[in-house]
Amino acid sequence: MNIKLKRLYIILGWLTILYFLISILFSCGPTKRLERLHKNNPYLFVNKKDTINIRDTIKVVVPGTTIDTSFAIKYLTDTITIEKQGVRTIIYRNEGTDTIYVNTTVKEKTITVPYSKDVAVNRYEYNELPKNRFTVWMGVLTGLVILIILITAFIFLLIQLKNRLDK
Repeated sequence: MNIKLKRLYIILGWLTILYFLISILFSCGPTKRLERLHKNNPYLFVNKKDTINIRDTIKVVVPGTTIDTSFAIKYLTDTITIEKQGVRTIIYRNEGTDTIYVNTTVKEKTITVPYSKDVAVNRYEYNELPKNRFTVWMGVLTGLVILIILITAFIFLLIQLKNRLDK
């Protein structure tokens, strides 16, 4: 096989690969194709309203509080601490005076509250239409004609390049 012909085949192979890479990289995505199909043929789709139920939880923080009070008593000699369900009460007597102090503290609580929300969403359904046999055959014939034209052009290109290399 001639060296020039081998180079020609290598170049044609790389050009074919380059063509397919470019066509893949710059083609539309499926979302764009569906939008274009819907824009050009709206009778194929039925627009339906649908709702989605979203369920989630929210954490609510209830802040704690502190309450201080005092009153007079003569016979309290010790500190009393009462703690129940996040509420802590301390009762103690100041040694210099006859005053009793009551300190109540409520701890901070986190409450988890579940909630549910409905969100409206547009949904498209495919509207089934009867197929027209004429349209299907026209598509098949068009594809075959394009394929034959491409094969003929490729063979013609190879013959022309081979004639140039033989000269």
